[in-house]
Amino acid sequence: MSVSGCEPNSFRYEDLLGKEFSYGGRGPDAYDCYGLMIELRKRAGLFVPEGYASTDLPEVMHDSLEHVRLNCPFVLLPGPLPYSFVTFKLHPRYTTHIGMVVPDGYNIRFIHILPKMRVGIERLDSSAWSHRITGFWEADFTAEGAENAERGKEWKKI
Repeated sequence: MSVSGCEPNSFRYEDLLGKEFSYGGRGPDAYDCYGLMIELRKRAGLFVPEGYASTDLPEVMHDSLEHVRLNCPFVLLPGPLPYSFVTFKLHPRYTTHIGMVVPDGYNIRFIHILPKMRVGIERLDSSAWSHRITGFWEADFTAEGAENAERGKEWKKI
C-alpha cells in the first residue's frame, strides 16, 4: 500500500543525498527538514502545505509543526507507509523534526536532514531514532479530513 500514485521504483531522491542544511532552506542547494519534505513529496506527486517556520528554537518548531498539522487535514497512520511523514521528538518536550518514509518496499528507512548534517537515509528501527518517533502522518483531503482540520483549529496545544 502507498499513499502516492508514484511507483516506488520510479521515485528518485538520490540527487538530494548529501545536500546541506540551511534554516528555511527550500532547495535546490540546501534544505531544512520541512523544505526537504516539500521537495520529496512534490517528486512523488503529493501535497505538502507551506507554513513551517525553521528555527533553532524547539518551542517555535513544535508550534510551527502544530500549525501545519491543524490547518491541513492530517491523519495519524497506524505505522509507516511509503512517502508518509514521520515526526520525531528531538527535544524532551516537543516534536521538532520531520522526515519521509522511503518507498523501498520495507518501510523501515526514512530520509531527512538536520543542522550540521546533510540529507541522508537512516533506519526507523535504529536505537538513535525508534524511541523518538511521535507518529506517521498523511494528508487527508476527504470531506471528513477537512472537517477534522476545522475542529482541530479549536484544540488547545498540548
